[in-house]
Amino acid sequence: YFKANDGFNGTELWVTDALSPLVGTSLVADIRPGSSSSSPSKFGSLSGGRICFRANGGNNGNELWISDGTPAGTFEVDLEVGSNSSNPDDQYYWNGESYFIARVTGVSNVWKTDGTIPGTVPVTGFGGGSLSAYNNPFVEFDGKLWFVADDGVIGKELFSIDAMGTVTGYDFNLAGSSNPGALCAWNGDLYFYMDDGSGIGQEPYKTDGTLSGTVLLKDINQTSPMPPDSDPRAFVEIGNLTLFRAETERHGAELWRTDGTAA
Repeated sequence: YFKANDGFNGTELWVTDALSPLVGTSLVADIRPGSSSSSPSKFGSLSGGRICFRANGGNNGNELWISDGTPAGTFEVDLEVGSNSSNPDDQYYWNGESYFIARVTGVSNVWKTDGTIPGTVPVTGFGGGSLSAYNNPFVEFDGKLWFVADDGVIGKELFSIDAMGTVTGYDFNLAGSSNPGALCAWNGDLYFYMDDGSGIGQEPYKTDGTLSGTVLLKDINQTSPMPPDSDPRAFVEIGNLTLFRAETERHGAELWRTDGTAA
């Protein structure tokens, strides 16, 4: 599945058979009729070869759409009823459903869909705050789906969803928000950066999925400016190591690596 503009129907949803692209490529549906574009994007997977994606049909703003590759099987799920947009984003296929972030009635929450209108429901019930879509918004680890969010209660922290739909927040910084990010599952642990409120600023951490099993990997930058954090970013697993970017007063921003220990 992909988006394309054939010069007549605007930018719309297309499908191709990779084995026979010349004869197996066709317009799925002219979601926004005429030369206007529905501009499909943010594609996600569903069971049975179906997809979910964001598109604008012209009446309801940017909303969730489902398609099985046929015109009859392509339909809208209007989450933010009316002309306002829910802007579904960051689709992630897990346990037979697609999880995504959508903003409805002014609040961002995690939603999931099985590809039907009744089966599209909110997972989190945050009354405030905003979900973070920074750098790997959903990561699968320890049989759960992990993400960063501000629930309006404990602040911007790490959260998980288990297979039963239970949402758990991990309040690492009791004085405020730990502002975690760059989640990366590797070698039985989840790696990320955060500020735990101890005064060392943002540094690299790993967790086994529990508060007690969450540990600082290393206080990389112990000099000015204040707070003297290393501002780690972009954790990537490479073989038996995790690589990331970190900054020190002496060397500036450079590539770092860890085997999961401070040494």
